[in-house]
Amino acid sequence: MNRARMPFNIFGVLILSLTLISCNGYSAKDLTGNTVPLRSRSPDEQRLKAMKTAMVALAQKFPTDEEMSMAATQEGYEQVIRSILDSDNFKTAVQLTSMNDFEMGGTSGGINYSEPANLAAYLITNNEDYRQILTADYCVDDQLKKINCSSFSTPALAQANAAGAITTRGFLEKWQAAFNFRRVSKVFEVFACSEYPDKSDEGLLPEQLPGTLKTFACQDCVPKCYDCHKTMNSRATLFYTFDRKGFYNPNPNPNPNAGEITVTDTNKASTTKDIVADGVSATYKGTNVASLREYAGLFSQTQQFRNCVTQRVVGRLFGLDHDKPLPESMTHFYMDLEADQFKLKDFIFRVVTSKEFLNR
Repeated sequence: MNRARMPFNIFGVLILSLTLISCNGYSAKDLTGNTVPLRSRSPDEQRLKAMKTAMVALAQKFPTDEEMSMAATQEGYEQVIRSILDSDNFKTAVQLTSMNDFEMGGTSGGINYSEPANLAAYLITNNEDYRQILTADYCVDDQLKKINCSSFSTPALAQANAAGAITTRGFLEKWQAAFNFRRVSKVFEVFACSEYPDKSDEGLLPEQLPGTLKTFACQDCVPKCYDCHKTMNSRATLFYTFDRKGFYNPNPNPNPNAGEITVTDTNKASTTKDIVADGVSATYKGTNVASLREYAGLFSQTQQFRNCVTQRVVGRLFGLDHDKPLPESMTHFYMDLEADQFKLKDFIFRVVTSKEFLNR
């Protein structure tokens, strides 16, 4: 079975377990078994309930009697949470949920499709700045150890051209397709929690698209293709230096049958002239970008990226849809992620010890 080509459904099981534990309508059982209004639960009962939810979400197991006993006090609760975040169970859970995010994992044909998830797990479990998911010039193996990226022939090329998870060979090869549009779309889906169009970017003008795409400027077409392609095309040009086999390769074999050069939707050799007019440079939100690395670095600093990361973390813990903005009462978490300098272990601790998590 080729795991790399299959979506991961483990998180669906996790969400079901989380829902069964955390959703109890408008009332709850107190320690004596009596039904009480949800907001009438004592602090001890809140922590015990929160402990069960946190343990399943973060370690994919139920707390032990000893851990539940410790959760009777705030200090004990926080001690158990820190222990969870330092555990091997947490590492495994993070790797699995990251595979779910990237929709890929496992090894096939000599390609490790877990590379993006491994990098995510490395950054989270080592409490490093998660923005490196789009800027790292190294890769991470299945044991969460740093290694050189197989998509680059030398470390020097990686230092100059790597863009974290999106230039791992696993990501590049799996999402290769005509004009590189699939790669571009997947980056936006994973790191902006959205599909195109990117409403935050004015993108290219109609005259900056090639003649074959002029109809995309049509204002009464359904759908309005130009709305997507004015930003998608510009970003797709940056992937032309990576071949279909997942390697950094600015000079690919021009024969489409060799499996290197980017192709059109009719499997003809493609160049950037197929998607942007002559002399047009790639831009991102009005800034010229010369490489995928530059684009990814700018993307990692955006509100879109910050919000997406926040919504994934908070959404998993509260059972919310990460594709939608947080409820008004939780919007402070966006700024909290910045306050924690995108160190997700610190941020997760903040969330599961917050009043919102204890009182949900």
